[in-house]
Amino acid sequence: MSTIRKVITIARHGSTPLDERGFSMDSLVDKSVQTMYAQSRGFEAEIGAGYKPADILALHSDKRRTWATAATRVAGIRGITPEPKTQADLEGLQYDGVSFVQDARLGYLDLKSNEPELNRIGLPAYLAWQIKNRCFAYMNGVPITSFQEMYDGRKGILAHALRELDLPNRNLVIASTHAFLSDTIAMAAADSARKPFDYVDSDGIGGQFGKEDVMHLVVDTNDASGSVSQAKLVRKGQTFPVDIARIRAYK
Repeated sequence: MSTIRKVITIARHGSTPLDERGFSMDSLVDKSVQTMYAQSRGFEAEIGAGYKPADILALHSDKRRTWATAATRVAGIRGITPEPKTQADLEGLQYDGVSFVQDARLGYLDLKSNEPELNRIGLPAYLAWQIKNRCFAYMNGVPITSFQEMYDGRKGILAHALRELDLPNRNLVIASTHAFLSDTIAMAAADSARKPFDYVDSDGIGGQFGKEDVMHLVVDTNDASGSVSQAKLVRKGQTFPVDIARIRAYK
């Protein structure tokens, strides 16, 4: 019996210029476009299967840097030429039927953070604190969106992507997003097959996402029945189990 491989790629956006506070500006540096294109040229060798333009749905936030990240990865996977060297080059490429769709769940406009503390300790330490204290809605007296609220509000993107993969002509969904959210979505995927369900250390799935990082949720289905024969997470050469039925139930 033959199988069809379908994939959800969770991607943090590429490297960006930084503002005076050290926060990402809304564009990719040239080197990051080139790096992610080269990474994505190896997608089929690493993950397998071929992807026609109509097979691909690229989800992104309201920020242009996440669109550009998704576009770079599509260009690399498809081997689109001329090879983009800059974000401006991406604007002129022909994607031939690939669907690019903005999804609010991949953005952060609704999230509250303690910006003075974030600036003081930096993003990795801030996120580690949130994961450890995942239900806290205050940090040093400042209202924040708790990790649990963020987790509950974003994990549904995985169920949405799986429903897209159920379509006969949809074999790849790329979800391009930001710090915090890439980790949150990846952890929700890993949590589906782990106990206890309410806590997973981010180191357990390869550590926090850096800019340009990806994780792939790979789903093999039987060609005739459509049933799942195998599903796994792939990141940095490691694989992790997932429970597709549990992910499908995410809201």
